[in-house]
Amino acid sequence: MLADIEYLASDDLAGRYSLNDDIHRAADWIATRFRALGLSPVGADYVVPYPLATGIRTTGEHAIAVRSAGGESTTLRAEEFEPVFVSASAAVEGEVFFVGYAAASSDVGQGRAYDDLAGVDLTGKIALVLLGAPRQPDVAALMSAVDYVEEQFDGEVRALGSAPAADKLRALHQRARDDLATVLRDFGPTLPPAFWTIPQPPTPSLGLTNALNEVLRQMRGRFAFAPRSLRVRTKTERLVAAGAKGVIFVRGPASFLSERARQADEVSPVDAERRLGVADSGAVVMHMKWRAADRLFRIGGKKLSSVQADIDRDLMPRSQPAGGTTVRLAASVAREQALLPNVVAQLPGTDLAHEVVVVGAHFDHVGHGDESTGMCSATTPEDDVCNGADDNASGTAVVLELARLTAQAPARPRRTLVFVLFSGEELGLLGSSAFVRESPYDLTRTVAMINFDMVGRFNADRGLAIGGVGSSAGWMPLLDRLGARGLHTTYDRAVVSRSDHANFYKHDIPVLFLFTGLHRDYHRAGDHANKINREGMATIGELAGDILIALGDGYAVPFATPRPGEGLVDVLPGADPTTIEKRVGAPDDVGHSTAVTTRP
Repeated sequence: MLADIEYLASDDLAGRYSLNDDIHRAADWIATRFRALGLSPVGADYVVPYPLATGIRTTGEHAIAVRSAGGESTTLRAEEFEPVFVSASAAVEGEVFFVGYAAASSDVGQGRAYDDLAGVDLTGKIALVLLGAPRQPDVAALMSAVDYVEEQFDGEVRALGSAPAADKLRALHQRARDDLATVLRDFGPTLPPAFWTIPQPPTPSLGLTNALNEVLRQMRGRFAFAPRSLRVRTKTERLVAAGAKGVIFVRGPASFLSERARQADEVSPVDAERRLGVADSGAVVMHMKWRAADRLFRIGGKKLSSVQADIDRDLMPRSQPAGGTTVRLAASVAREQALLPNVVAQLPGTDLAHEVVVVGAHFDHVGHGDESTGMCSATTPEDDVCNGADDNASGTAVVLELARLTAQAPARPRRTLVFVLFSGEELGLLGSSAFVRESPYDLTRTVAMINFDMVGRFNADRGLAIGGVGSSAGWMPLLDRLGARGLHTTYDRAVVSRSDHANFYKHDIPVLFLFTGLHRDYHRAGDHANKINREGMATIGELAGDILIALGDGYAVPFATPRPGEGLVDVLPGADPTTIEKRVGAPDDVGHSTAVTTRP
């Protein structure tokens, strides 16, 4: 496994970014390994390509022309708007209809529901929409702002040299904490008091991993609107379904995290989300600056900024026509497409060969720091590659080792084992989404899926997290029987939505997710092979092998309907105490292993 990680995480593969040629070289190497083991392809070949729309490019002029009810016409300046990545290439004209945030929630407090589109007919209309949700600043912007604080700290520590003085480190710690307090002040989450205490002696690491997990946990309980429902793509689909032929998105002034961002009032460039897979929504979709919207539109006689404040204050939708204003939208864009590789192999079963167990991991990562060749953050002039040894060469190596062990075993398993290495995970679970959408075998034959993502940096504090144990009543009896092998292990009933198993779970397939936690090298240039915990990963691999043997031999794991709040969740396994089944061997304050802690 270490040899596999060293190759996959080498500079030669340049971070295995899915939109670079390196991903195809990595895929061919994996296919060669599968072939050498005597495993069979599931379809015509081990490499199963899937199409990905990689972006849009400008092919002509864009325009927004607004005509007020009184007949006054205004053409927006080019810097006041941009076409959005889901936009069709067309020109449309219609009456403007304000639909708030185009958001919906079954409960926003006191048993009240909220839906901006309830009873709204947008047929032939141009929808004017606020980004985000009431009282809910942009989560992605928050994460970016927090990450920026840590990047600034790391850069300043590097500038101090190899042996920084304690007083200078202490000053950097204090400044970073002050910056973080500013970021979080308007957002709402509170961090544990221990975080605000500067370590003694001061360390060269800010240590934000646990803080971010706490922020994500609080977000889950605080916000009434599901983050995934607030994506531009999701909102656009909902508006088009309601009849809209055009959409104008605006980030209202209350939705910015800082006064600096509010004043900058930036619009998303045409390729802002090109990496996520781009589909033509069928509508012309624009992003307009909030000051332009304030100047041009009136909703019930008020500016958009005032109406946003009203909605946020009382959580009451105010969807209505924008005072008889009409708009002409024109976008001229073209879509670009590429073929990305998944790598798939199988070990056919015997008497239960019609039943399939999927063993998977993603083998892509985030490439270089250069925007055109990756999404790697916190690089240095000496190291601009995110090698991704833990994320996720480690999971890939475990899958390859499990494939070797089962292929070379004296007897074949009863069930068919399908080994899948996905690309496109870092771009939005694209490889696994394509796999379940157009599976090379009948997906309904799948009885279980095991996913390995970042299993190479085990330490006693974070431990091993096994998520998804609530997806089948069969998981915990099996895991209890196999034991934790001395590892500090957290068993979480919920299914995290941020890795490839989530796409299988959406098809009512029981899943397990093995994960050893985030660390300061996550998506950074420091994720190197020499930081892999050899013994920890070997033990996790042995446990995974025993799980796979049981499943291959026919162990029953029927799908279980999730309890409320325990289906797909946005927080990482182990971060929400309400979904934890139990912890085993958690270290106490002095580092000794404690007894099993089980939720009542």
